[in-house]
Amino acid sequence: MPTPTYNLIEEQVLPSAIASVTLGNGGTIPQTYRDLIIEFVGSQTASGGTLFVQYNGDTGSNYSMVMLAGNGTSPTTSKPSNQSQAAFLGYQVGNTTGQTTGRLEIMSYANTNVNTTALARSNDAAAYTEAGVSTWRSTAAVTSITVKSNTTTITAGSIIRLWGV
Repeated sequence: MPTPTYNLIEEQVLPSAIASVTLGNGGTIPQTYRDLIIEFVGSQTASGGTLFVQYNGDTGSNYSMVMLAGNGTSPTTSKPSNQSQAAFLGYQVGNTTGQTTGRLEIMSYANTNVNTTALARSNDAAAYTEAGVSTWRSTAAVTSITVKSNTTTITAGSIIRLWGV
């Protein structure tokens, strides 16, 4: 099997704290790759926040997910459905004492015959590790992705990269 090639589509190093970032603004994510990967390295301005994604600006109740998190002593799970966004980085991403790293793998994003599915993984300075899967119940090709905070802002210096695979 051939080794996948990763091509950097977009990188944003945030110059100031902001609530959201749109990748492929204006519908410019190329439709020529098999999958997409979003990488996040950064933090938020307050503890307890979650980063979410919305595809193509869809704010309807079209997202479902299953999330698992733990710190070695207290595991947590959640299974929200009919949400207006999908979790990218979970429960402790807002820890302000250090950086969080995360990766979201969006599979078959240009395929208009299936719903969009993504796998999320992250860890943070508070020793939480998280994993999840989400579904966007739409067969539209993904042309833009908004990464947003639910409670606070993403700090200046945070890095968000979009890769095509």
